[in-house]
Amino acid sequence: LPDAPSPPPEESTSSGYVLAASWQPAFCQLNRTKSECRAQTEQRFDSAHLALHGLWPQPHDNVYCGVSRQQRFADEAGRWRDLPPLELTDETRADLDVVMPGTQSDLQRHEWIKHGTCYSDTPEEYFVEALQLMNQLNASPVRVLFAEGIGEFVTADKVRAAFDEAFGAGAGDRVE
Repeated sequence: LPDAPSPPPEESTSSGYVLAASWQPAFCQLNRTKSECRAQTEQRFDSAHLALHGLWPQPHDNVYCGVSRQQRFADEAGRWRDLPPLELTDETRADLDVVMPGTQSDLQRHEWIKHGTCYSDTPEEYFVEALQLMNQLNASPVRVLFAEGIGEFVTADKVRAAFDEAFGAGAGDRVE
């Protein structure tokens, strides 16, 4: 059946999570034509804060849980506007629009279909938890390091040291 969903994951399939965050100004240097990059200003939140890309259950191939083939094909083809709208509270949607500028390109639909469906039963839970993690990250010395380094190169060693300072010894070892 072409529209049959893939089976949902069993509880034990995840071996952790990856919080995928980006420094939006650097992303936009390489992706100037994306809606969120054309609209970027120095006053916007993501000009001095890390942006949410997604929250990815591990292992890396733990994707598209319970998703129809039609939705998966649309996602893989980059037709994110063809994916179903997400049921989110007004508050979560507003917070997501700030912390995930990619919502202007419907990145939230892609992240939910590909990764969120393996994380939670609802987009609301998935994004609320991802936003909570981003709030912690943006309140940390990691954000300060990037904000103070605008226009400069920031080394991986400095990034890892900021993670160790913010989240404890060894946290930087898990940064890629």
